Amino acid sequence: MTKEELKKLSEIDLIRIKYALMSAIDDAPWEWIYPIAYIIAKTEGKETKDFRSFIDEYQIEMQLYHILAPVRDKWDTVNELSKTCSPDACKALLLFDDSFSQTERLGETPSGLAVLAAKLMNISSGKKVADLCAGTIPFIRDCKALGIDCDFLGSEIKTSIYNLAALRADILGNITVTHEDSLKLSGKYDYVFCHSVFGVKWKYYYPDCGHLASADWLFAQKCIELLDNGGKAVCIMTNGSTWNQCDLKMREKFIRSGFIETIVALPAKIYSNTAISSALMVLSKGNKEVNLIDASNIFTSSRRTNLLLEDNIAEILKAVGTTSPISCIVSNEEIAANDYELYPENYTKKKPDIANAVQFSELITRITRGAQIKAIELDELVCETKTNTRLLMLSDMSKGIISEKLPYLSKLEKRYEKYCANDGNIILSKNGYPVKTAVTSISGKEKVLVNGNLYIIELDRSKVEPYYLKAYFDSDKGQAQLKSICVGVSLLNIPVEALKKMQIPMRAMSEQKKIADKYLKKQQEVIELQKQLEAAEQELKKIF
Repeated sequence: MTKEELKKLSEIDLIRIKYALMSAIDDAPWEWIYPIAYIIAKTEGKETKDFRSFIDEYQIEMQLYHILAPVRDKWDTVNELSKTCSPDACKALLLFDDSFSQTERLGETPSGLAVLAAKLMNISSGKKVADLCAGTIPFIRDCKALGIDCDFLGSEIKTSIYNLAALRADILGNITVTHEDSLKLSGKYDYVFCHSVFGVKWKYYYPDCGHLASADWLFAQKCIELLDNGGKAVCIMTNGSTWNQCDLKMREKFIRSGFIETIVALPAKIYSNTAISSALMVLSKGNKEVNLIDASNIFTSSRRTNLLLEDNIAEILKAVGTTSPISCIVSNEEIAANDYELYPENYTKKKPDIANAVQFSELITRITRGAQIKAIELDELVCETKTNTRLLMLSDMSKGIISEKLPYLSKLEKRYEKYCANDGNIILSKNGYPVKTAVTSISGKEKVLVNGNLYIIELDRSKVEPYYLKAYFDSDKGQAQLKSICVGVSLLNIPVEALKKMQIPMRAMSEQKKIADKYLKKQQEVIELQKQLEAAEQELKKIF
């Protein structure tokens, strides 16, 4: 199928043809509209005697025979529809309708993203192209729409998705679709595209491996394996894979091997089934530097999703290989020095100019995340009786102050002791913005177990006063710097390594103490005012 034919088909309104087919099949499964549309498209609207005659006359291959077989008993309906339904409309329905993908909760590659990927790889006609986790082959379809004529192969493991992909492939022409695990694909290809399922770990594919890394990197590794010399690949992955701790070893491996050419941070809400933020990674061999592009704000808003339209794609492509407000070129050595972090914004954004600054890690003696205790276990531990052990959660922190009414715990298992805070520790929220901070006040034998997405930060008190640091974190400059190290779009969070690298403005201990005392005094005023407010609110309830 030519570029011009695809453009014409993409402009056809699908509502009428879809309604006509669904009305005709009565109580049969609605997805039968696709085999019926295929048959009408294949015959160009001509009637055939029966299913067997159609198979023989049009030399339908065995893999398609099994996909089409369920509608054989609807042959009279197929022939009737052939009289009223346009073959072109049936082709358009088969190639462009996304109802099935949405029903299957399949995160198909948006058209704009497929075009961007194809242009970043600079795919030229006559080459071999593999599409891993191909879904209903939207990437291959959009390559065809660009006029790219290659030897395409798509692999898809899920049967229902594969069936539609196989029908699409036959209509488009010169495409092979295999029903298999993409990780078992072999051979060499000039270009490889992969948009795997988000949020899956290695253990899903290899239960005994004990590997916590994202499957994003497992598929990226497969892309490299399939690449021929001089080839390029594009992998779509979650943003978290570019910075989280569990993927650090894989990022290190890829940077040391020179496999990463470009990382593009994509806009949020570009998928129909999730608002997750994602990144596009261009892979090739022999790279000594990485082009990092923050395209998270380059999109066109629509009612339900953000779109990558022609102008948006052109703007992103313009940033490739350049240094600009949204892009930079970073050596592999510099990336290694930054713990192999690949989140573009952390390189492209302007670093804050802070006088007399030291790295936060120099002021810390211990930093750990709060205990991850299941709600059912907490319910068993929380008690009404006063004990020496209390529980601190994010909800217990308000306006920088820890509640005096922390719940008591009946016991504290030894495995949780490392999650207990000490007096004068900074407690800092890991997720969300504005970032919440508080300073603990713990006396005697009392223990406070910190739970959930909170950081426990123990400070070197010979270098920094806790309330001096809290005063900085609560200031506009401090909050701006905390926001600058947040990653993610739908849910902002602070990676521990980024937190350690924060620049803290330092002053003499005597001056720190003055600021800390001033902060404490003002905080006490806030506490007293809150108590007065609570008392007044209680009195309001008694007026009537």
